[in-house]
Amino acid sequence: MERGWKHVRMLQIAYERLEHLARGEDELAHFLDFIDAEVVDLFRVVASDAADLVPGLEEWEECADPGDMDGDMTVFIRYLHLLHLAACSPAIPAPLKETVDAAVAGLDGWLPKLTSLLRTIDHRVVRPALAPPRAAAS
Repeated sequence: MERGWKHVRMLQIAYERLEHLARGEDELAHFLDFIDAEVVDLFRVVASDAADLVPGLEEWEECADPGDMDGDMTVFIRYLHLLHLAACSPAIPAPLKETVDAAVAGLDGWLPKLTSLLRTIDHRVVRPALAPPRAAAS
């Protein structure tokens, strides 16, 4: 998650620098709000979902649900595509578009690795830990 945060943080910093422009009803304001309220916040949800997959936390069995993370990841990927497309608007300043393009490119390289890792965790850790005990052979 830390590797992904490096790219999402670029978006968060861009938002924080331009936050004063996010108060209107124009395209730039909506774009900035989308970065902060949708993309960055959803990344935090995905990070929380990932933490829930780590065994050893109190009541871990109740929290460990890779299905939740799969759904959140699907939406996060969709948001990245929308963000990339929206950055092409003439209302988006060139430096912000460049930041978005760099962040999305970095996340595109990171997401397949995360998805593969999640599948491995699900099959090797979560499913075996949550499976009902096997009946003893007689």
